[in-house]
Amino acid sequence: MFAVAGFAVGMLLLGYFQGYVHGAAGAITGVLADANRLGGNLDTQLRHLRGSLSQHVGQLDIEVSEKPFGMHMRRGSLVVEEVFPGFPAQKLGVRPGCEIQEIAGEKVKQGTWLDTFSKLPTPFKMSFNCPPHFSRGHGPLSDDKHNYRVLVIKKPFGMNVQVNTVPRVVEVLAGSPAEAAGVKRGFVLTAVQDQPVDAETWHDAWSKVTLPATLTFDTDRPVSKDNPFFDEKSGDVVVPSSAAPANLPEGWEEDEPVDGFDDVSVSVKELPFGMHVDAPPGKLPIVKKVAAGFPAEAQGIKAGDILIKVAGHRVDASTWFGVFQHAVPPFGLRFRRPHVFDSSKSSRVPLPVMPTVGEMSVTVEERPFGMKVKKGSNTVQEVFPKTPAQKLGVRKGCEIHQIAGKEVSQGNWMELFQHTPLPFNLKLYCHKKASSSKKSPETGHGPLSEDEHNFKVFVKERPFGMNVQSNVVPRVVEVLPGYPAEAAGVKAGFVLTAINDQKVDADSWFDIWQEAPVGTVLTFDTNMPLNPNNPFVHDEDNLKKLIDEEHVKEGFSDFRAAVKKLPFGFEVSAPHGNRPTVKRIVKGSPAEAAGVKVGDVLVEVAGLPVTTASWFKAFQQAVPPFGVHFRRPDPKDQPDSSSQASS
Repeated sequence: MFAVAGFAVGMLLLGYFQGYVHGAAGAITGVLADANRLGGNLDTQLRHLRGSLSQHVGQLDIEVSEKPFGMHMRRGSLVVEEVFPGFPAQKLGVRPGCEIQEIAGEKVKQGTWLDTFSKLPTPFKMSFNCPPHFSRGHGPLSDDKHNYRVLVIKKPFGMNVQVNTVPRVVEVLAGSPAEAAGVKRGFVLTAVQDQPVDAETWHDAWSKVTLPATLTFDTDRPVSKDNPFFDEKSGDVVVPSSAAPANLPEGWEEDEPVDGFDDVSVSVKELPFGMHVDAPPGKLPIVKKVAAGFPAEAQGIKAGDILIKVAGHRVDASTWFGVFQHAVPPFGLRFRRPHVFDSSKSSRVPLPVMPTVGEMSVTVEERPFGMKVKKGSNTVQEVFPKTPAQKLGVRKGCEIHQIAGKEVSQGNWMELFQHTPLPFNLKLYCHKKASSSKKSPETGHGPLSEDEHNFKVFVKERPFGMNVQSNVVPRVVEVLPGYPAEAAGVKAGFVLTAINDQKVDADSWFDIWQEAPVGTVLTFDTNMPLNPNNPFVHDEDNLKKLIDEEHVKEGFSDFRAAVKKLPFGFEVSAPHGNRPTVKRIVKGSPAEAAGVKVGDVLVEVAGLPVTTASWFKAFQQAVPPFGVHFRRPDPKDQPDSSSQASS
């Protein structure tokens, strides 16, 4: 019996060894092929391979005995993206590519691991699964144009599939696993894990598949002439318009409730979420289908819901997918749900219910009624979603005239409303909504003053979304779409002249803005002439000229830091034709604590390469904690302390 057991164990060990050798041999073959193909240094390639093989592969069980632990996770996943040198994570053998399995004996999810990790007292146990470095799932398994197969080893995969007559890829995110696997826009998805799929079945199959899994595509299927995602003449993907369809009610772009629609807000705590979004160009992203048993169903998402915000950012047909894929759980989604919709026609924007204008009479049958009245008046200031007031058509701006047949005034309406027995009649007068171009400053939308030399706006929330660069004056060079700055009316070219009525210039604006709280008033000059040698504002052709990475390789060393909270406290100078470079560090800021220095050249934000044109957007939309990667000039080229102070 012992002999049989020993033989069995021996066979298992032999099988394991054979599998390991096979994998290692495959890796070596791949490295040799790469070295031959690229003309690289074979010794360097083999040294890298030896380092990879010496690192832990498989189950890794450790004990966390101190914090900070020193690892940065890939956005929207449980996969370690970066391990900081000298920290406990590195010393315990954690490396990029390892995936968290358990914390303190409990299975973890993408949206819950950080909360669990942060709150647990040390010491506690953690378990990882660390795949070999050479198991990346890159490239196709088969490149037959009608049977193009790829391996999916992690989600989110980064491909946006939309249906006209077949499930066709219309977008592949840069840097995503889908791009690495060779998936391209235009490919038609034909099978998931060798199970044939079509326009109706692909989403359920893709949502429920267990990884690792294979996807099969037809790369050469002709595009239907009526496909709204592809241009009929050129065959290129149509870039969706950011403008909303014209048949939407007034105030659609505002954050307040809109007549004819209910506001629905949910939290995405884990992925995959399980909703299929239909987003043809020129329309709005609308939920087409909700997968059974997934978080979207549990959160009450319905076919026909219109997606308007992801992680606090306003989205449209052209942006929703990228923002959703890059958001890190937990994050919020906001929908508008039409009062009446046909789920079978959910891909079309529903016709709005027109708001009441003039006298209206409603019956109050329950409290709370769900409306807030402006202080010192009888005018409705806010109507809360899903309350009786909203369902009966009461809206912002309506004036209360009668309660149970009695005339009301500013001073007595509340007492009458509270003490009149239910049910009772409520009469209001609803004025026509003001044009959306004249938005109330109370909402943080629109300017407080439109004088071209004294243009004032209210900062309702931060990040505000404006990129200010200083040449002679602090001038706005970029305003992010969907951010408060855009809603407030700030535009590229405006010159910042005052913060809370305190005058600012090229040297003082940054320090004052860093300390400015929500509720701050900014003053701009909208018509100050541009200095002809301003390096930050160029024509469209020059904006497209980006500096190649090679320009910051010679004479530089790598420096990485973790952004754990915002504001980070550094000013970046980013003139066109150069790299985004740290100009100033706020004393006592997270940037100073992280070791960032004046002169550091920013090359990556949250794992994404950045340039003069892209760094600001990437930094503003990244969710802490995330990593930043700099190229630091050699010490002999670093500015001394006196030049740092003068900068």
